[in-house]
Amino acid sequence: MSFEGPPPPTPTPTPTPTPTPSPTLTPNPIPADTTANRGDILINEIQCNPPQTGTDASFEWVELFNCTNEPVELEGWIISDNRDSDPIPSLTLPPHGFAVIAATQDFYTNFPDFTGTIVFIEDGQIGRGLSNDGDRLILEDSAATVIDALSYGDNNTIMLPPCQDVAEGHSLERQPAGLDTDQASDFVDNPTPTPGSGLAMPTPTPTPTPTPAPTSTPAPTPTAGPTATPTIAPTATPTASPGVALRAIIITAALAFFAIVFRFGIRRKRK
Repeated sequence: MSFEGPPPPTPTPTPTPTPTPSPTLTPNPIPADTTANRGDILINEIQCNPPQTGTDASFEWVELFNCTNEPVELEGWIISDNRDSDPIPSLTLPPHGFAVIAATQDFYTNFPDFTGTIVFIEDGQIGRGLSNDGDRLILEDSAATVIDALSYGDNNTIMLPPCQDVAEGHSLERQPAGLDTDQASDFVDNPTPTPGSGLAMPTPTPTPTPTPAPTSTPAPTPTAGPTATPTIAPTATPTASPGVALRAIIITAALAFFAIVFRFGIRRKRK
């Protein structure tokens, strides 16, 4: 009698390891250029004379506009006035976008609803504080290339003539945004500043079309009727009175008698 033990266990198959997929490498973003050509970034609007009385440098601001189709990184850029310069905090300007460079957060005192791109100067003033009477602004890229500049009021170091000086609370702004002929006429006095947005071209006032004067209808010329031919009244033949006729007969007879006598007398003389 043979004894058979339990069947050997069925071997458990070894699982095939699932390969771990290699992670997809995210390409590093191409950094925006920190240099530019002259006119790529413009000083589009400035407020050098805020409505505050006394020292107002902490309320001053400058608006920049990117005229290109590419973002521009302003890292290492410098903004200067007539007496001092400041580095612009790291900032990327999107294509055709605006950004405000403000002296301090006092900016929000005058523009509490502002929601655009804004950075603040580290020392709390732009340059040495923008003069209300006249100053200049120079924007340089990271390679110290002057990208834009202007002067206003009694300062003609950049523009001749300089941009106009504006009243307290007003701004000096390009119209339209991005207009750049390097002339003071690019800028207008804006009584209602628009940080973070631009001014459109003014709508020209249509020339009124003169109302034509009503043309008078001439009165119809009366049609002349046929001209009546005047009827000539017949002239009455005068009728000789009997006395006149008798005298005429007598005279005629007398003349005939004298003629006969005259002829008879002549004949007798010839004989």
